[in-house]
Amino acid sequence: MGLDGMVDEILKRGQRETAAIRAEADAEFEKAVAEAKGRAAETYENAIRSARNAAEMERKHEISSAELDVRRVLLATQKDILARTLQEAEARVRSTPPDRGRAMVKHLISSYKDEGTRVHCRPVYKDLVTTLTSLRYSGDVTGLGGIILEDEKGEIRVDHTFDTIIREAYEARMKEIYGLLFPFWSAGGVRG
Repeated sequence: MGLDGMVDEILKRGQRETAAIRAEADAEFEKAVAEAKGRAAETYENAIRSARNAAEMERKHEISSAELDVRRVLLATQKDILARTLQEAEARVRSTPPDRGRAMVKHLISSYKDEGTRVHCRPVYKDLVTTLTSLRYSGDVTGLGGIILEDEKGEIRVDHTFDTIIREAYEARMKEIYGLLFPFWSAGGVRG
C-alpha cells in the first residue's frame, strides 16, 4: 500500500470516525432535545396546574369576600329595621292619648307603690301620686314617662319608666321580633 493508499485509508477512517462522532453527537442532541421537551412539558403542566389552583383560590376568596359584603349589608339593613321598630314603639308611647297615658301611670303607681317611699313621674301625674298612695312626689322623669320609685335615702331605685319597659320587653322578645321581621332568614334561608 503506497502513500496514496495510506492517505486514502486515513481519510476514510477519519470520515468514518467523523460520521460516528457526528452520529453520536446527533443522538446526544436528539436525546437532549427530547429530555428538554419532556422537562418543558412537565414545567408547562406544573405551571398550568399551579395557575388553575391559584385561580380557584382567588375565585373562592372573591366569593367569600362577596358573601361577607352581602352579610354586612344584610346585617346593617336588619339592624336599621330593628332600630326603626324600636323607634316606632317609642313614638307610639309618645303619641298615647292623655287619658290612656294617665291610666298607664295610674296602673304603674298602684302596682308598685310598696316598692319605695318617693316617686318620680311627670308633673302632670303628680295628683295620682298623692291621691293613690302615701308616696311623696320627688320630681320629673326624663324620656317617655312612667315612674321611678326610690327609698327615702334615694339609694334604691326601681325603674318603671316607659323607656326601660320598652327596652326590656324589646330585648326579651328580640328573637321573636327578628322572626316576625325577617321570617325568611330566621326560618333557615339566607343568614345574616
